[in-house]
Amino acid sequence: MTYWGWLLVGIALLLTALSGTQTSLCQRMRSIPVYRGLTYWEVQQIAKAAPTSITPCGEDTIRRWVSGRYQIALRFNRYDVCLGVEEEIDG
Repeated sequence: MTYWGWLLVGIALLLTALSGTQTSLCQRMRSIPVYRGLTYWEVQQIAKAAPTSITPCGEDTIRRWVSGRYQIALRFNRYDVCLGVEEEIDG
């Protein structure tokens, strides 16, 4: 996994640790700003390479937003963490 991939997983773990309730973070926030330039394929690889304690939540790990962004939802200890990712634009 790349540096950015591990950084995203670290952010997800940090947000999970800071959450004191079992309320889904996916329900409480629309997105967490993430680094620009992350592609759809890279998001898929992060989801596949995440530690076993983190698994994709929901049937659609990556959902298309009307705003042109993707969302990856990770579940850790019954908490959902949503990360917003910029859409890859094909030239």
